[in-house]
Amino acid sequence: MRKTLNRVPMSDVLPPRRGLCYATKLVDQWDDTLQAAYDLGFVLLELDNEERPVRAYRRPHRPAGAPLPSGVTF
Repeated sequence: MRKTLNRVPMSDVLPPRRGLCYATKLVDQWDDTLQAAYDLGFVLLELDNEERPVRAYRRPHRPAGAPLPSGVTF
């Protein structure tokens, strides 16, 4: 089940910026891969039916050295 995502302004993440990782998703799409990407700090770009970005999500900043979320490993 998808948790509530932290929506961020599109202007904060587009155009693509150095140091950010991106993953795309469709409205109502959710799976373990998207969850892991979100937990790791990826920007999730939600696309419309014509594959245009319409919303962006990114987890709130985690301080350096803070542990990764449960279940996330490298």
